Amino acid sequence: MKCQAERPALRTERIPSPRGGTLAVDIIGAGPPLLFVHGISGRRTQWRNIASLLAHRATVIAPDLACYGASTVPPVADFADFAIDIAALVEALELGPVVAFGHSMGGRVVLETVARDAGLFRALVLSATEPAFLAHMSMAERYEAIARRLAMFDGDHVSAVEARMVSEMIIPPHHRDARRAFIEDITALHADGYYTALTASAGMDQTALLGTLTMPVTTFAGALDPVCPPQAAQAVAAAISQGPATILADVGHMPHLEVPERVTAIVAALLDRLEDPRVGGRVPAPMSQEARP
Repeated sequence: MKCQAERPALRTERIPSPRGGTLAVDIIGAGPPLLFVHGISGRRTQWRNIASLLAHRATVIAPDLACYGASTVPPVADFADFAIDIAALVEALELGPVVAFGHSMGGRVVLETVARDAGLFRALVLSATEPAFLAHMSMAERYEAIARRLAMFDGDHVSAVEARMVSEMIIPPHHRDARRAFIEDITALHADGYYTALTASAGMDQTALLGTLTMPVTTFAGALDPVCPPQAAQAVAAAISQGPATILADVGHMPHLEVPERVTAIVAALLDRLEDPRVGGRVPAPMSQEARP
């Protein structure tokens, strides 16, 4: 009978925020710290598949953001509050500079935290991330955009019908498991957490930060993403000037749910470059422009 290697055990910890309450944080694995930050419709549990694939080579850290999931941190009043929470988390774990992976709004949270203290980060992975949100709109237009998004809530939660409609808008039909997982996540949202994240996001803009980033940055998006389309991802990559974005064929807005193995490969490639003594902390060579199965 062959011996099987023990799988790393996942644990959930409570990390205090200077704003009050605690962040619920999943931690698994051993090695350099790898932080995952979910988007506006996410929660920490959506990273568990990828975390298990990377736990043999990294300490994977995945928090619920303020007023999301099991976190008890109060809702954000300003987008910078997210950065306060993430900075406090990285500092509390005392693992040194982290490789941070942010998806969509989570990528903007990462950028906001870099603007606050770039020394907390060793490298970045930006998934389907644009650096600004509704910044080009007037205040009246922003209110209208926010109202349209809030219409999916039936009281404190997103209705099953609305959840299915949103999943069909952002995830291609051939990723059925991803749609089911997304529906579970979005129906678990807290209305106040989503509302405050949405209103705090409106108007934020870290575009100017992109050209100042000195740590290695990997960017990617789905070829079928209607939220952050390929041209937007390539514009972000061009502003950072570290090579083109990787565009994942046949993928929508939730790559980590749709093609977790391919996303894991992107992260693993960055970790490989960081470990390469010929590269060290320098900017890694650009990845291929289009990744296919």
